[in-house]
Amino acid sequence: MPVKKLENIKRGSVVCDPNDPKQIYKVIEKITVFDGYDCDGGFSYGVSKTIARCKNIGDNRMYRYPVSREFILIQDGSGLTYANGLRKAGMPVGAYRF
Repeated sequence: MPVKKLENIKRGSVVCDPNDPKQIYKVIEKITVFDGYDCDGGFSYGVSKTIARCKNIGDNRMYRYPVSREFILIQDGSGLTYANGLRKAGMPVGAYRF
């Protein structure tokens, strides 16, 4: 079962959380965000980071995860389904349209 970091998973793929395999997400997009901080005295600084926006299949809520987080790949963006990923998520092996 392919366990990959979100940075290596394409948009449109379906993944599940390795710590809670019943939580299944669809990768919507990867974006770079900028967190800025203001300090006293006119100085400011910021940090940019890349995140992945994922939609939970069960409750349709959007979640943001760092791209360094690992997930189990169930279905890639082209529609190829991984049987081991389905088994880990507790779903019967077969064809799915997420």
